[in-house]
This record gives sequence, structure tokens and C-alpha cells, in this order.
Amino acid sequence: NAFISIRHLSFTTNGVEDPENEAIKGWLPAYENYTFQASATGTTLTVELDVTEALEPYMLEAWPQALEKLKAICEAA
Repeated sequence: NAFISIRHLSFTTNGVEDPENEAIKGWLPAYENYTFQASATGTTLTVELDVTEALEPYMLEAWPQALEKLKAICEAA
């Protein structure tokens, strides 16, 4: 439970898998890696993502917000 790796293999459009989608051919396979490390004061989450240059600005904005929400959920539990 200390490491999770997600490998993206395809694209889904309207619920249909589309591994030949031109928009993703240069991106796949892509990975999301999550490492959880316990410490005396809590848990450190390290996130490693494969993203395209075009997607990087969005991810730099969206991920900190998502991680803050995850932190709030974890601390409330």
C-alpha cells in the first residue's frame, strides 16, 4: 500500500475505448505514480505524472487543488 502505479493505455470517448485516438498517440503509455511514506507527523504523498507539454499548465494548476482536497478528506477521517 506504499506505492500505486497507473498505466494509461487508451482514451475513452463517450464511454467507448479508443486506443487509436490521434490526440493521445504521442502520450501513451503514460504513468501516474503515487508513493506514500509514513512519518511521525503524518504521511507524505509523492506524485509523479507523465504529461504532455500542452497539458502541463493545466496539471500545474489542477493538481495542487486536487491534493488539497485529498488532504482535507484524509485529515477529516
